[in-house]
Amino acid sequence: MRTRLKLVGSALLALVAGECTNFELAAEDHDSYVHLTNPYNLNRDVFRVSALVDCTSEIAQSEGGADSTTCGFHRYSMGLITHPRFENWTYVARNNVSIEYLEFETATTAHIFSLVQAANPPNITSADFNATIVMNFTTTPETEPDIPHDQSGLYVYWPSFICWNGTLSGCNPGDALEGARIQACGLQWLDDAQRFLPTGQQKYKGASHFIRATAKELPNLLPDPSPTYDESAGNATVNQNATTNQMGSDDDESSGWVKDVSFLTLIVPPATQR
Repeated sequence: MRTRLKLVGSALLALVAGECTNFELAAEDHDSYVHLTNPYNLNRDVFRVSALVDCTSEIAQSEGGADSTTCGFHRYSMGLITHPRFENWTYVARNNVSIEYLEFETATTAHIFSLVQAANPPNITSADFNATIVMNFTTTPETEPDIPHDQSGLYVYWPSFICWNGTLSGCNPGDALEGARIQACGLQWLDDAQRFLPTGQQKYKGASHFIRATAKELPNLLPDPSPTYDESAGNATVNQNATTNQMGSDDDESSGWVKDVSFLTLIVPPATQR
């Protein structure tokens, strides 16, 4: 199995501002090949969560004794930072593979996602909408067991995102957002109780997989895949926005936190694609 990561730059794109008043749920007609029902799940990010281990019988026995048949690796509390591109919108023409990224102002992004929350779609309380989420992640022998001898590879982790499709309305003239069909996704908590726990104690849904690889295929990997959680925790951010009764109001200084979502996809029909 080969895993390829692709980074898409958007530094040259102009920041766009906009304001709307409503998000109407509508899962259908967002993809001509896949028929979706709100909500649905996507795996967006992938993280390496172990060292690359080439487990030989000699190494296994040196670590665990003459009868040992597995090799361990450093298990520690790491900070996994999700979606630094949380302000990006993806334009996708149906039946067309071209993708264009457009970066919105942080306030506009937070405002639009507050509309998604205000629509109160099914399972909305299972989504973490922090602007930047730092997961406190530690591998466990149950989900990422020690590596058997005669195998070489590493573990990767895919967090689960929960998504809703819908349409924006009541937008300011000139914002070009009226009628925009969007896909809004937030990181999915393990259960609804997680949102009441302090940051750093919250657990998320996801899946780990063992990827066969060698040091020759993946040279120069550091043994520890990520900084510790304590080193990364300061990167977590949230946005403060208006209440659900006054979405987008510049005059409202509500103490309620409306947390920004991790990513949006704006889907444009072929007739409007340039």
